[in-house]
Amino acid sequence: MRGLLLALLWAVASGAAAQIHVRSGLIVPTEVAPGAEDEAAIELFNAGTEAVQMRVYLQDLAFDRGRPSYGAPGTAPRSNAGWLSMPATVLTVLPGQTALVPYTTRVPDEPGLAGSYWSVALIEEVLPEAPSATDDGQRQVRIRRRSRLGVQLITHVGPGELGFEVRDEAVVTGAEGDVLTFTLANTGEMALGPEVLAEVYGPDGALAETVAGGRPILYPGSSITVRLPLTAPRAGHTALVIIDPGADDVFGKEIALDGLPSGG
Repeated sequence: MRGLLLALLWAVASGAAAQIHVRSGLIVPTEVAPGAEDEAAIELFNAGTEAVQMRVYLQDLAFDRGRPSYGAPGTAPRSNAGWLSMPATVLTVLPGQTALVPYTTRVPDEPGLAGSYWSVALIEEVLPEAPSATDDGQRQVRIRRRSRLGVQLITHVGPGELGFEVRDEAVVTGAEGDVLTFTLANTGEMALGPEVLAEVYGPDGALAETVAGGRPILYPGSSITVRLPLTAPRAGHTALVIIDPGADDVFGKEIALDGLPSGG
């Protein structure tokens, strides 16, 4: 029992990194022209009462229907990891203090670069060694809990093509009524947070309701699942899904609601 208690106390202490906050934001976009460079820093604040040691490293990042996946830095087609210089790999953040993780973005002067490139800086707690045995020789149970934060670093090199695709439409019926779901994919070259909404029209063509879906960040080649709750009846109604990236082009798709597959 004593060994388990010591292990649990060690596990609670190792969660001190939960008091680390990223003051500079979890999504950091910058505009850097080919051949130019930009200097910035990630700001980490320790709101706790203990010093915390953190390790910083880069990974490539992708999203498939909103689920993140990570890869070796510099391997994704639109990775900017090779452009980022981040000297500080391990740092200690003191209680009540802010620590900076400086980095430099150097975009190569190459033809054909356009649109957005990105990676993620993972900031992970460096755990101390857990005690291997108790004083009375009982078996030690080791419980490791590691805190990790991710800061998405986006480099906009210049204007790129815009493109979105709406697919896999369906209506899911639950306790709160019908929900229009679909996959929204970014088929263009720019990382954007487009406004997503659906205008629902009745059989007579009159607007029945407008449902907002927020402004999700969407990277080129990535996709998310959008869920829009409906109050209008499905029969005879049509939804016009609108994707507005805030540029001159607005993308849309008309969907007959009563012709969609249903789920529960």
